[in-house]
Amino acid sequence: MSLTFMSPLSEVRDQINRIFSDFAEETGMSMVRPDWTTPTMKSASWLPPIEMNETEKEMVVSAALPGVKPEDINVEVVGHSLILSGETRREKHYDEKQCHRSEFQYGQFMRRVPLPEYVQGEQCTADYRNGVLEVRFPKMEEGKRKRIEVKTTSKDTPQTNTE
Repeated sequence: MSLTFMSPLSEVRDQINRIFSDFAEETGMSMVRPDWTTPTMKSASWLPPIEMNETEKEMVVSAALPGVKPEDINVEVVGHSLILSGETRREKHYDEKQCHRSEFQYGQFMRRVPLPEYVQGEQCTADYRNGVLEVRFPKMEEGKRKRIEVKTTSKDTPQTNTE
């Protein structure tokens, strides 16, 4: 499978699509998805939802991939981006006349997640359990927060210039 990359504008487009999709689902309205796909995105037919969480020691990116087999998931780190891609296939073939409703996501997916510079992409680990992929990135020492004490100087304290 060839890997394609999303531009920042396509990420905005996908977020807008997700907002409209959520709105349509909550209101019960059907939504006609605009074909905003770019030539580089023609291969991806859906985007898995993600969560990013951070602890003192690591950054964790979780992706909901229900029904996707672990061997059909590709996890790559390219620069400061996590690339999740793969494919989910329909196991049973239904006659269109018998299927009353299908809301499952099928086909190829790809999601590019920008990562902060203070995570170690080459040392990440990936774990897939119960339809959720978790990719863990340890933080570099520089990325850990350190509280800096703010000192005050009194106006009465004479400042000396040593030249």
